[in-house]
Amino acid sequence: MTIKPDLHIFRDKNGTPHIEATTTNDMYWGQGFVHARDRGVQMLMMRVLGQGRLCELLNDSEESLGIDKFFRQMNWHNNLEREFDKLEEKYQGYLQSYTDGVNAALTEKSPWEYKLLGYKPEKWHPNDSIMISRMIGYLTLAQSQAEMERLFIEMVQADISHEKLEELFPGNLGELDIDLLKKVSLGERIVNPSSLWDMGAPRMMASNN
Repeated sequence: MTIKPDLHIFRDKNGTPHIEATTTNDMYWGQGFVHARDRGVQMLMMRVLGQGRLCELLNDSEESLGIDKFFRQMNWHNNLEREFDKLEEKYQGYLQSYTDGVNAALTEKSPWEYKLLGYKPEKWHPNDSIMISRMIGYLTLAQSQAEMERLFIEMVQADISHEKLEELFPGNLGELDIDLLKKVSLGERIVNPSSLWDMGAPRMMASNN
């Protein structure tokens, strides 16, 4: 699909999108277009949640009101213009190109799920992307924290010594109730119960790439 003279978007046999562009701005335009095509529902829903407007726009209920209160307290939508103004001019241009691509896709084909609800989404704005990046950063951190807590409980239940736990979590053990932690039901575990906790991992080379 040729969107512009110097921008071509196609999908391989696995459905993975590929963007061929001669400029960085066109590349970001294509990325925004593809994101909105593939993840438009999620993007728009995250915006509604981040703004604390679920009751107003989609579902006026007590449950939605509680969700709106939480997200408004998080205040992810505050000072977005200031964050945008801090960006160098070229990065502002990239973000605007991405935004234009999102809007082109949503204008061409709005998510049918929202049509059923009678909701006509507002145009995407550069600030929406900044807000969602804040939300993702917070939610990722919260998920990592939860997984570390689960891992710690698994180690306690695997009878890892207090000394080793102190090495891994220095200053965090405090006056833990070990017997109580051993009774916690975790469901699916991070580490397979059949694994040998005290067996060292093999030496391996690795890369950040």
